[in-house]
Amino acid sequence: MTPLYVVLDFDGTITENDTIDVLGKYAAAAAGKQPPRQGDSTDTTTVSTPTATSSLLLRQWESIVESYFSDHAQHVAGYTPTQSARSCLQDELHFLESLRPVEVASADRVIESRLFGGLESVDFEKFGREAVTTTQPPVRLRAGFHAFVRKGFQKGWKMGLVSVNWSRSFVEGVLSAGGGEQEEDEKLCRRIVKRVNSIRYPDGWIEGPPELGRTAPLVTAQDKLAALRELLGSIISDEEEQQGESHGVVDQEEKIQSRLRRCVYLGDSTTDLACLVEASLGIVMADGDGVSSSKLLQTLKRLGFEVPHVSEFQEKQGLVWARNFYEVMQSRIWEECHDGKE
Repeated sequence: MTPLYVVLDFDGTITENDTIDVLGKYAAAAAGKQPPRQGDSTDTTTVSTPTATSSLLLRQWESIVESYFSDHAQHVAGYTPTQSARSCLQDELHFLESLRPVEVASADRVIESRLFGGLESVDFEKFGREAVTTTQPPVRLRAGFHAFVRKGFQKGWKMGLVSVNWSRSFVEGVLSAGGGEQEEDEKLCRRIVKRVNSIRYPDGWIEGPPELGRTAPLVTAQDKLAALRELLGSIISDEEEQQGESHGVVDQEEKIQSRLRRCVYLGDSTTDLACLVEASLGIVMADGDGVSSSKLLQTLKRLGFEVPHVSEFQEKQGLVWARNFYEVMQSRIWEECHDGKE
């Protein structure tokens, strides 16, 4: 196998844990350090200090999180077929897509709260850096991530990132701050082709990646698959443009399928399910012994997929799991994945 494309999820894959709560709390704290935001609905007659403003937004954020989990649980309880009855991939993908209204409602609550209002991209990148360097507990990257990126680029691979995180700038900040060889790692992370949502200044509106038209944000497994396909397609277009070639839509689709057959995708959650099974090789990032700590691995097992540890990787294996990037690099996968030349 010669993967020309290695694409990663962010939250829980590159990082050890989800970072959305960190992002929300940082925004609430920042609100207390800024001048009143134009158009803000906060009652300044009752909230007269930065600390009070921040506290109010933090309570709103906590309410948003609570409402999301409540909506999610209610949706799961009322959905049919139930989890135990879903035994094929298509049924599971339909269920995951049915969660779209829950995800959209949560994003709408954030927008209505103006939690991110008045914050610019430079603020979110600063949040990301501070989340790694000063937050307690800090956002941690999975062991070996930057070594994985360095060696991947050395092999000539195209490296990409697809995430439903709300802020690409926050993601950039986290990646930039987490490297051991700071300057080199930051430059390489900037080279990773990213498809991530963004937060619009000054109204704090959450919107999809500009490459996908800045429409609704990425929120579901199917959204991530669409972003992965677009990412592969855009890289192809860049290469073809450099070569002065022109291809039709049908040819482009064929080439995307060809790249998917040469793609390794790394993810940790059920929103990565569609991408993991579409790629030539899917690597599930999980902790501990794998299945007991990973909802995604439990889901794959229920659907009939075999997902051995990466140390047991065999040629033509479709799915494996790993605890960190060092385990991937120490496995046969690293030997099988040669330089990125077609």
